[in-house]
Amino acid sequence: MLPFSALLLCAVGAAGRFTDDDRTLLVPVIAAAGDLDRDRAADFWVADEGREGHGFVPDRIGRAWAISGARGAVLVSVSGDEAGDRFGAAVAALSDIDGDDVPECVVGIPGRGSRAHGSAVVFSGATGARIFGVASDRVASEFGACVANVGDFDGDEHDDFAVGAPRMRRVTFFSGTDGEPLGELPCPGDARPMRVERLRDIDIDVDIGTGIGIGIGIDRGGAGELLVASAGDFAGWGARLYRGLDGLRVSLPDVIDEALADTRGALVVSAAACERAPDLWLLGSSYVRRYALPTGNLVEVRPFTVPSDAGREPLPISAWANLGDVDDDGVDDVALGFASIHVSAGCVIVHSGADGRELYTVRAADLELWRFGHSIEALGDLDGDGVGDFAVGDDNTRSHERGQVRVYSGRTGERRWIVLGTRGELVVSR
Repeated sequence: MLPFSALLLCAVGAAGRFTDDDRTLLVPVIAAAGDLDRDRAADFWVADEGREGHGFVPDRIGRAWAISGARGAVLVSVSGDEAGDRFGAAVAALSDIDGDDVPECVVGIPGRGSRAHGSAVVFSGATGARIFGVASDRVASEFGACVANVGDFDGDEHDDFAVGAPRMRRVTFFSGTDGEPLGELPCPGDARPMRVERLRDIDIDVDIGTGIGIGIGIDRGGAGELLVASAGDFAGWGARLYRGLDGLRVSLPDVIDEALADTRGALVVSAAACERAPDLWLLGSSYVRRYALPTGNLVEVRPFTVPSDAGREPLPISAWANLGDVDDDGVDDVALGFASIHVSAGCVIVHSGADGRELYTVRAADLELWRFGHSIEALGDLDGDGVGDFAVGDDNTRSHERGQVRVYSGRTGERRWIVLGTRGELVVSR
């Protein structure tokens, strides 16, 4: 099974050159790959579904590259079949399916327009060959807008995966071995699943899922796994909690239930090395509520904002990731991203999971990247120092120019790689 620290990053374009009219990594999507080249260092994928600003480029073919975390070399690339199909809107790593001991990946292809069915395709992580695909039977469903590794649901020792269809308002679960449907969970009301995540190592009586509109909790023998399916509408953020695939709402302490009305996401911060029970962090736009597990008791409510320039409102929390134990105190630490919607440069702040104090801040000092911190992904250990490293995305929708991904050391915050597209060419540099 793929280690939890492994992630995957996806991007539009192909290894090599495109036409002069193409620009890559306009809105980079970040996720994880595991060790694809067997060098004992985590690798990652890089991508973009073809968005420019808030629209789509109809004549672009989406592609995704796997990049060596140790060397920065492109290991493999995969691409869509049709221009404008939004190939690469979402990507997730899966365990080995074809027997070569290399993790595979699943790519979401939600399509565009009223005739698009949407699909998700599983590719070989070693060669990029297509293994199998799943598709929606309904048009304009946006099936494939989000995908996630959900662990082994069916007991065949292979990771299974979830695919979200925002316009169908449901999440469907598939076998990672052959794509057979395992079940589905409809979203309530107007909730539209836009993000699916999995959190692990939750030893609690009921598993807790959060998102915008829906959360899914799955319990197997007390070692819970958490899926987060985010959905949104004009009513704003919110969350509901469910157990399993039957849609049964979980009964939780009132204090947690009330907090879900303004929840953007969740993190489980473990402290196994300290023999301490994990904490549940519920993230709002400007604060974090910490709860002790399994009791659900509120530990603290801590504000988290970053001042902006020119007297504008503080920057809200835009992204989050569990980096593992960065400061060697036995407790997982957390990165929070603050992306600007105005003219302030964004940033990422790494906080202690034990007491919430700031450990260090990462800024793109060489450029005024307004949307830096739009996304964060933990990538696993790239440099062999025993601490997981992470990637930060900048979608640059404010300037309608290319976005980029920057990779940083989890221990020190020093930059390791910059991944960007220049006139259709993927460039990985220090």
